[in-house]
Amino acid sequence: YITSWDGLELHGLEIRAKEESHKYVIICHGYKSNALNMGGDAIRFREAGYHILAPDARGLGESEGNYIGMGWPERRDVVDWARRIIQEDGQARILLYGLSMGAATVMMAAGEEDLPTQVKAVVEDCGYTSVWEEFQVQIRKMCHLPAFPFLYIASAIMKRRAGYDFKEASALAQVARSQIPILFIHGSEDLFVPYEMHGRLFEAARCEKERFVVGGAAHGEASIIDEDRYWERVISFADKYTS
Repeated sequence: YITSWDGLELHGLEIRAKEESHKYVIICHGYKSNALNMGGDAIRFREAGYHILAPDARGLGESEGNYIGMGWPERRDVVDWARRIIQEDGQARILLYGLSMGAATVMMAAGEEDLPTQVKAVVEDCGYTSVWEEFQVQIRKMCHLPAFPFLYIASAIMKRRAGYDFKEASALAQVARSQIPILFIHGSEDLFVPYEMHGRLFEAARCEKERFVVGGAAHGEASIIDEDRYWERVISFADKYTS
């Protein structure tokens, strides 16, 4: 457990590597999920020699919180989790890995000026450009409603209650600030987080970067549709910067 920057008790699961290692991965789950649901990913990283820290995002799992921040407040939590690892291992070399909302979270964390230098790289899988644009997609698709006035009202409420609005919560802006390498992954048939967001995020990044597109994969399915190649790319990229 850690206490967040705004006073919440946050919970995470720790899984130790089989052998002594200074390689770590912080695994961030998706919307309305929790750390336990990332077990398959944790196994893959453990087999590759990584210690795993899988946080429950605020408001989910065993972490406190009254709302899900869609990655923006959670980006600061990732910075704190990284510091917790470094307190225990000053030689730590940390990878950030996230899926969907977790992918947005790690991209947003990548742009933070005080992200510890021990964080060496980011792998994001099917993250969105911004909270505003993702909600814009969903309100049209699921509710058949225009962004105005509904999304504007919801964003204003969030600003009053949580201190930020949906447009401010931008992974697109954060990857443009990133000083660490990022691997961008997306499925070509993703309609939930539209595939076109992948290209815009990749182009916005000015850091070292790679991209991996899985043909025929819908949202969150890249590691299922092309499992072997997916994990070969992820671990190869991770090891390049953490070994």
